[in-house]
Amino acid sequence: MLRREYLIELRENNGLSRQNVAAELGLSSRYFKNVEEGKVLSTTVMTTYFIVFSRLYNVSVMDLSCLETQYQLSRLRYEQE
Repeated sequence: MLRREYLIELRENNGLSRQNVAAELGLSSRYFKNVEEGKVLSTTVMTTYFIVFSRLYNVSVMDLSCLETQYQLSRLRYEQE
């Protein structure tokens, strides 16, 4: 299982706690931790929240899309090994 390091890094670089971000997204802290840890793998879940992530992390939706695509490709390669 691969963590979404980019999400963790963006959150930490913006001085936000997991609880703060989860509250903004309307998610439980536990569920958001599972998203960051790669236990929730759905790209649909991620894209649903791109606009909120964009605002919270001061990054464009396009950049988030690229980072999530890179994550998903890495995860597929990891699973094939």
